[in-house]
Amino acid sequence: MTEFSKKARRPPRSPLPTFATRFQAAALRVSTAFLESSSFQHALTKGEEREKTIAKFFKQNLPTTFQVSGGSAIDANGTESPQLDAMIFDGSRSIPIYDGDAVILPAEAILVSIEVKSKVASEELRRSIRAAENLKSLLPFKREVIRGGRDGTSRADQCRFFHVLFAYESDLVDDTDLSKEHKRLKEAIEAEGAGADAVDRLYIAKKGLVNAADSYGIREHEGTANALMALSMDTLNFTLRENRNRKDVPYQQYSGTMGLDIERYK
Repeated sequence: MTEFSKKARRPPRSPLPTFATRFQAAALRVSTAFLESSSFQHALTKGEEREKTIAKFFKQNLPTTFQVSGGSAIDANGTESPQLDAMIFDGSRSIPIYDGDAVILPAEAILVSIEVKSKVASEELRRSIRAAENLKSLLPFKREVIRGGRDGTSRADQCRFFHVLFAYESDLVDDTDLSKEHKRLKEAIEAEGAGADAVDRLYIAKKGLVNAADSYGIREHEGTANALMALSMDTLNFTLRENRNRKDVPYQQYSGTMGLDIERYK
């Protein structure tokens, strides 16, 4: 673990061999899919293939009840989030409002959002932060999204969103100094006037993972996929915990009476 602050942290433990092997194979599949898609001439096709690869990776590393789909989220006030490359939600508790090539989810259903970039650069980073802030400005259960760490006072009708920015590579020349990625992310967050948790995790393939809010990073060691494993575990833990704490989606707030002429009897 690379430290960007003076906070004391427990030394990381080595993963079980089975876990390590699994994520090494997953990292290889992600990298291979990127290289294969690089030969595509049409930019949209490249992007779609890379997004599918990431969505598939997260779906394979979550319990089967969870679904992963691209689309957007909307709250009961009609405010819609930007288009998201992947959203994680519990398919046994939630259904999309629209289920086509890209779904629309009630804001109360979305747990994790993922944006996929071929290459992270300063301007792309700022656009991603703006999109993340727009997402976190939604009002699930007509309440503001909780920002920052858990304080034990949250309610079942208060939501947290976990936003991941997944990049296949970075435009920074030095590909070993993860602190530069952290510094740039923090500067972009400040420039946009966003919260420190606008992007909960920045992952750059083969380089590492950055957590801006807690000011630490995990460098990816060649051939290990250790940072990818950390990202997957962070996502899994958040998904399970947040899903367990939430109330059911209030679908009646979205449908109303659907224009029906309802008669009430004594």
